[in-house]
Amino acid sequence: MDKGIYVALSGSVVQERRLNQISNNLANINSSAYKGDIAVFESYLKQPDGVNVPSQISSDVNTQAYVISPNHYVDFSQGPLIETKSELDMALNGDGFFAVETPEGIRYTRSGNFKVGEDGMLTTQDGYPVFGGREGEIGEPIFINMLSISGTGGEFSVSPDGTISVINQFLGDVPVGIQKGAKLKIVDLPKPYALKKVGNGLYAPLNENIEELRAKNVEVKQGFLEKSNINTMKEMASMIEVIRGYESYQKVIQSYNDSTSKLVDEVGRAV
Repeated sequence: MDKGIYVALSGSVVQERRLNQISNNLANINSSAYKGDIAVFESYLKQPDGVNVPSQISSDVNTQAYVISPNHYVDFSQGPLIETKSELDMALNGDGFFAVETPEGIRYTRSGNFKVGEDGMLTTQDGYPVFGGREGEIGEPIFINMLSISGTGGEFSVSPDGTISVINQFLGDVPVGIQKGAKLKIVDLPKPYALKKVGNGLYAPLNENIEELRAKNVEVKQGFLEKSNINTMKEMASMIEVIRGYESYQKVIQSYNDSTSKLVDEVGRAV
């Protein structure tokens, strides 16, 4: 069998995986603060004797180029902000992350569609406590007196720097629990971000000893949520491109298969 079929096969596999990646991006178009995955392709050249050589130093016309399964990186560019007018919705305008506590440790998110549990703790939609405090501190959960939420005669507000204020028109200034005037813990991390997705809008550091930095030029916008940064039209165009590429590779594979069959049926019979 001609080894060229493996070149086409490797390209076909890569296109299939890229299609899955694009499909996942499109499926999360409405996920709060979702960050798209971008594929990065690599290839290597193989000499006839089986010795792999870097493409930049090889000029052998008989070498074969194989496509390596794509790596990917997360596009952390900011998505558009939409107004929801919900007191517990918070969007970050600028670079930074909210810090939350999970059973696996501290995780980071830009998805600010928070809620208040029965015990008054501010949490993510999955029930993970949202940290209060400043960068460099371990942080503590934030508790909000339910009497401060609108509809109960109260007022709950978050300033652009993340400071939480609660007022009840009947009781006056209502403590938030762990501290009066709690502040959301908003941090930035060294760039490029060494983070991996762990689901539900959370990111885990690749290095657990990652250094938290002071989040500069970032503000909290209460009553807003960050949308995904997926460009629907661009992703659809990429999907069409991938499908066409996949079909081309399939035709090449079929051509090699037909050639092999002809070789067996005609040349083999003549011998």
